[in-house]
Amino acid sequence: MYYFDEQHPYVEPERGSTIGVYKVTSLNSYKWAKEHLKALKDLYEQMGMEKEEEDEESLEVSEAIEEQESQMENFSNSINTFDSKHLSSNMEYLLKQHSMKVSDLESLLNVSAGYISRTMGTDSKKRISIDIVWMIAELFRVNVDDLLNRDLTAPTKDLKTVVDFVSKIKAETDGETIHWSILGNKLDKNTGSFFCKNSSGKIAFAPNGEFEDLYDVQGIYSVTLSIGPIYLVELVYMFGGKEYRIYMDQEEDYVKSIGSGYEIPPLSLMIDSSNDVTGLIVAECNKLRNAIEEHKKDFVLPDKTKDLMAQYLKPNTANPDFDFDDLPFN
Repeated sequence: MYYFDEQHPYVEPERGSTIGVYKVTSLNSYKWAKEHLKALKDLYEQMGMEKEEEDEESLEVSEAIEEQESQMENFSNSINTFDSKHLSSNMEYLLKQHSMKVSDLESLLNVSAGYISRTMGTDSKKRISIDIVWMIAELFRVNVDDLLNRDLTAPTKDLKTVVDFVSKIKAETDGETIHWSILGNKLDKNTGSFFCKNSSGKIAFAPNGEFEDLYDVQGIYSVTLSIGPIYLVELVYMFGGKEYRIYMDQEEDYVKSIGSGYEIPPLSLMIDSSNDVTGLIVAECNKLRNAIEEHKKDFVLPDKTKDLMAQYLKPNTANPDFDFDDLPFN
């Protein structure tokens, strides 16, 4: 049998021609199929009035009617059946990430005990209501469409880039090619861009003066990379769970922009682990933080001193761009 599709427009069935039907894969093709089915039935009725017995031609039209009805029914069934596979596995994953049980979630959302557990199974005939799905997405800060249709454990391309970025910084920390400064978690001259006093006079986490009172700062770490200075900020969320931010230092550009009318903030947010429901960024940042702590007592020489010693120890491999005129004893 010949099948029409979206590349083959509707053709009025005629006697003596090859009878086709629509493959129904979308709302548009469903509407076209509905019109086509009516035309097929009209043609079959016309044939019946003209002939007392079915012949090969009318039999072909009858088969086309059955096939078209089957295409439409299959499409209808496909949209009436919700595959809860991703929703169930994503909810299990999110609960595990936040050290919660289903009963904890049910209590938090004020639904009856067992309501969510009865609807989570892929074989369950009961369906979770859309308002509860929305509340779960809001609670875990996940897009509703992602919660329903995407495997949240599978990293996206951008997420992989972030993980690779943090992983490389960790490797450079372990290799002692970069050295971190541990700035603590209190307001001082080195952390002024991260804290402000709120209306009650309490000093709170407020990067660039924007208060985020839901977080307690556990530690702020700074290092200079080839792309410039960055800060790793370790946070604890009020409702539980550790999070990390990585900021780029824009202090020099900020100072230059003061009074211009287009002032830029001293900090630029590069990475926010709260946007990652897979937990991969938190896991990688935990490794980085541990590496920073492990190397905090390393003996570190200033770059100029290292170059001077390299010049003495291995003259042919010393930094050719080193300027001895910069040394304080010249």
